[in-house]
Amino acid sequence: SLRQRGYSKRSLRQIAAKLLVVIREMGPDAVRRADAAEISAAAERFKKGRRRLASHPEPKRPGEYFKCFATDWLRFLGWLREPTPAPLPYAPFLEDFCVWMRDERNLSPETIKTTRRYVNELLRWHHGRGGKIQALGLSDVDAFLSEYGSKRWSRRTVAGAADTLRAFFRYGAMLGWWCPSIAEAIEGPIVYREETLPSGPAW
Repeated sequence: SLRQRGYSKRSLRQIAAKLLVVIREMGPDAVRRADAAEISAAAERFKKGRRRLASHPEPKRPGEYFKCFATDWLRFLGWLREPTPAPLPYAPFLEDFCVWMRDERNLSPETIKTTRRYVNELLRWHHGRGGKIQALGLSDVDAFLSEYGSKRWSRRTVAGAADTLRAFFRYGAMLGWWCPSIAEAIEGPIVYREETLPSGPAW
């Protein structure tokens, strides 16, 4: 429950009041099986009525605020009807790797989860550039690590991702997906044990 997650009584009251506004705009029956189009229509009615979500200053874009709040909370409650996304073409490769980690390597669920996240980031990035998984090469991995290292990840995270991708490409090489030399050529940054510590006082 939200209370167990640390929400204060005041926050819970505000959320409940806002949800009542959403239910009023959409109707008690429709809100339990709403889709994006119905939420947008309710947001438009909310905006035209110049109403406010309870206990909240009037937003600059009330319709958008209503739509975001309603979408997030109806999804949280399991009431939002969303289309099933089409499976990505690389999904079977990733699933096979995760099954292998679980059944053959006996890795923990947490390790598999972390590994899956790094590999999925690479494959999603490559797919977004129009590449096919069978055409993944060392230059692609280097470009991916460089881009994420400069914009999103710390050096330590990039180093961990490089280790993970090395394992993924070794697995793929066993199945004939890629040349074995790719895995051995993947390099991450050197991370020194003390590099995250301050070198001295700031003054």
